[in-house]
Amino acid sequence: AVIARAATDDSVDLDKMERLLQLQESILEKRAIQQANKALHTFQAKCPQLKKTSIAAHFKFCSYEAMMSEVRPLMDHCGFSERFDTIVDTDGHLTAVTCTIVHHLGYSWTSTFPVKPDRSGDKNEIQGTGSALSYGKRYSFAAAMGIVFRDEDIDGNTRLHHGPPKK
Repeated sequence: AVIARAATDDSVDLDKMERLLQLQESILEKRAIQQANKALHTFQAKCPQLKKTSIAAHFKFCSYEAMMSEVRPLMDHCGFSERFDTIVDTDGHLTAVTCTIVHHLGYSWTSTFPVKPDRSGDKNEIQGTGSALSYGKRYSFAAAMGIVFRDEDIDGNTRLHHGPPKK
């Protein structure tokens, strides 16, 4: 209402008003960044180290579902939500997963994790893409939020001591 009245008032310097509005937007943006950083600090201070409880092909990992089960209440408390986007190549193959973290005051940031469809085991093409999507969600989210895993990071490097993979 104030802006509408000022816009029709010939005595108002519209250039000055525009500069004041830009200044106000800048102040609000800086405040949103500060509050998001404060909320991220709180989140990281209170977030437990997550245990890798899932096993696939003799590798331990923390599933996206298990991760979110642990951190969702704390994310909600700190005012965060997440969403994911995918990047595909010209052949339609998944190449990366991007996690966008949004704070309730509007500030957001992203983390992108490159992936390749997982062709291990007996996975068909769709299952391999789904596996890569799940992997990308876990790691792009963990990177964006500073998630720490409790167990040694052996995912993709060393097999668990349960014998060789079954053929």
